[in-house]
Amino acid sequence: MSEPLLTEDGILLYTPCKDCYGVESIPIILKENQSDPDIPPADTPVTVTINVIDVNDPPVMFVTQHGQSVMHSDPTESIPVYLEQMNTFNKEKWNKTYTALIGAYDIDRSDSLHIEVNEPSHGNHTLTEKSTAPFDVQPCTESLQVRIYKQR
Repeated sequence: MSEPLLTEDGILLYTPCKDCYGVESIPIILKENQSDPDIPPADTPVTVTINVIDVNDPPVMFVTQHGQSVMHSDPTESIPVYLEQMNTFNKEKWNKTYTALIGAYDIDRSDSLHIEVNEPSHGNHTLTEKSTAPFDVQPCTESLQVRIYKQR
């Protein structure tokens, strides 16, 4: 689970790895510093047992649009939604809907998640697809194509 560290002062430091739990046994040999070279130093083997308790980690939510995360580092922060006004220069591509991928995951695989969606105070929403399959995050290999429309 982790590697213990013994400081020069003789302090044993142990930090378990992230999301690890279980019992860790650390064998230690206690040896005295003998000032008389004619007397061999005595030693005693001991084992320090550390019980790292499993904790229930909270689920993590994600919101992406066009393959880019739109979540803030603080998940309680609101996500503003801006819909561009339809004009003559964008009416072929204009859409009155906002589409995003919303989901959540939990490092504790045995936990079951439920996402509750409330009605918005303005407008309406439609959930088009529900999936309980685990998602697979792949590295982005393509850059996002951005087009800028100029009004004439």
